[in-house]
Amino acid sequence: MAERKHADMIKAWADGYEIEAFNPEHQEWVETPAPGWFDDIEYRVKPHTVQPPKLIIRYAHVRINPFTNEVSLSEDHGPANVKMIFQEDDLVEITYHL
Repeated sequence: MAERKHADMIKAWADGYEIEAFNPEHQEWVETPAPGWFDDIEYRVKPHTVQPPKLIIRYAHVRINPFTNEVSLSEDHGPANVKMIFQEDDLVEITYHL
């Protein structure tokens, strides 16, 4: 299956980058908050656009054995009692709920 003409721009827009479209009548790039992704229009990522940090939220169930202090972690079993927020690969926040 052939990739869409503007696939890279669509992915950049979905990741939070600002997109501009070229206006041939005025020979300038214009901001496009909701691009139409038309085949006959040229798009680009707005220069100097800073990508917002990608945040990933994960939940887990953590248990501590009161006799051995051994910690067990599960993302699949039991109600989640820990919420972790990652920015890129760095853990930036952790919340524990009893």
